[in-house]
Amino acid sequence: MSDVPSSSQKIQVEGLTTRSAVSEAAIQSIAGAVNYLLGQVTPIGSVVSSLLTESQFQSVTTTGWVLADGRGVSGSAYHLLTGSSSIPDLRGIYLRGKNNGRSESTGNYAGEKSLGEFEFDKISDHSHGANRTFLHHTGGNGGDVEVEGGSELLRQNGNSGSIDAMSGAGNSTIKTLEVAPRSVTVNFFIRIN
Repeated sequence: MSDVPSSSQKIQVEGLTTRSAVSEAAIQSIAGAVNYLLGQVTPIGSVVSSLLTESQFQSVTTTGWVLADGRGVSGSAYHLLTGSSSIPDLRGIYLRGKNNGRSESTGNYAGEKSLGEFEFDKISDHSHGANRTFLHHTGGNGGDVEVEGGSELLRQNGNSGSIDAMSGAGNSTIKTLEVAPRSVTVNFFIRIN
């Protein structure tokens, strides 16, 4: 079975009759219109999440959808449209909306990024004016924690265990890396053809 090519022509009611056999041309016209509409709903470059593997996803869509894993896609419709010969690698990361002119204070603090551009973790410092700082950190997937204050420094690396720290006099700076919300793992697919 071969795919019916997309067609942007409208289906004419006069071309179809009821209570009689439908011609092959009418079926081709309907199939072409449906394929055109599907292309409009999910245009080239669209990203969708799924709980399916790549082969499972392609079995219910088309091979025009691939895992967004950074692979080269030279010659694809995506390449021709965007000029990029590879797709973004979305494995194991979160997606973030482009600022598109939105303020850095209410949007992406890193500013106006290019579509598909990777952004690394950011560590921000903040200080507390209290003379003593108490920190209790219990394991999980919180990344690195560093407490610095007065004459004491405590640093925990890794994703497990718990720490309690009391800093000496002076300001304290707490640095954290990768605060991950609760999540469910999915595959991201991108339409290239």
